[in-house]
Amino acid sequence: ADMEDLSRQNRDYLFCRLREPLVASNAAAMQYDVIHLDRTTNPAEGTFDFRLAENLSDPQVSAVLEFKAVGMSNEENLAVGINGRATDTDRVQRRRSDDGGYVLHSVRLEPGDVRFGDNRLTVRLAKAAGKDGAVRIEEVNVRIEVNAR
Repeated sequence: ADMEDLSRQNRDYLFCRLREPLVASNAAAMQYDVIHLDRTTNPAEGTFDFRLAENLSDPQVSAVLEFKAVGMSNEENLAVGINGRATDTDRVQRRRSDDGGYVLHSVRLEPGDVRFGDNRLTVRLAKAAGKDGAVRIEEVNVRIEVNAR
């Protein structure tokens, strides 16, 4: 498939973040693929840098940023920012998994939210329900949909 062919297809960007050098064990690599929002810290906030090779100003292209919040209670809320700008809460959809293990957050991206190249996701525990433990942000993904607008 050539680049023009690929540009007409839906695609996903699955991101991993490694703070430490990769070691031989897959488990060791996975432990760094998260943001830890420690409930004992104020503010409980973390960032995730990612690179995107998309032009979202194209009217034929739309995008959704997704991530899982593991260990989050129903009473808790997250504040999401992209590239230093807060995302309106009405643009953030939350859906608890069937087993209750995580809350999937989906943010419909608008032109100007992200740029071609380096971007930064910021997640803050806006309302904590407990005094200890952490909420882990895992599996950051950007889903690109073509002809979706």
